[in-house]
Amino acid sequence: MNKTLKIRAFEAVIDTTMPQGQQVRQARNILDPLTEVGLSELRAKVRTAFVAGTPHFRCPSCNEPLFVAQNPASPDTPRDGRGSHFKHHSNPDAPPYPQRSAANLHDIGAVIRFHVQPRCVPPAKAAHRIGVTEMRFKEIYEDLLKNGFPLPDPVTGNFDLDAIDRYIAKRNPKLMGEQDDGEAITDEAEMLRRIMEMG
Repeated sequence: MNKTLKIRAFEAVIDTTMPQGQQVRQARNILDPLTEVGLSELRAKVRTAFVAGTPHFRCPSCNEPLFVAQNPASPDTPRDGRGSHFKHHSNPDAPPYPQRSAANLHDIGAVIRFHVQPRCVPPAKAAHRIGVTEMRFKEIYEDLLKNGFPLPDPVTGNFDLDAIDRYIAKRNPKLMGEQDDGEAITDEAEMLRRIMEMG
């Protein structure tokens, strides 16, 4: 027996496109013969019918709408109909039913595409970057500025992590080597220091 069939919660479903008396169909007879393209087409058709208010498939026990889901990807999970199953749509008002699964992220409108790591961070994160608490950061902030710590963005009030990393590298020239990346200096304290050195 194909291991992908073991996780199917529904052995039979109601196919509302069939004539009365022939609507109860075996899930394996609907899904297993589908190619990848056929599965994709069926999923699109089921979604369109659901959005139109005329669900293509319903649960034989609670009569709630069902959709066709794909099993999580793995090397031994087929991407055709054999690797798919029927599932309830998320509905907080639906009657309790043991085969109802938890809501999907997609059902609640949250589709995570990729994680974005922010470059500019609030003072608490800037403090963490240099290894101090936010309270300690506030206490030593003026001294940090006098020593060339980067200023926060004037619009957001956030600190640039790359600038903080350059500040740390410049504070440890013996460990990190001389740091001169040729970028314009935007730190006010550093500019004033260099002007004073020029005489």
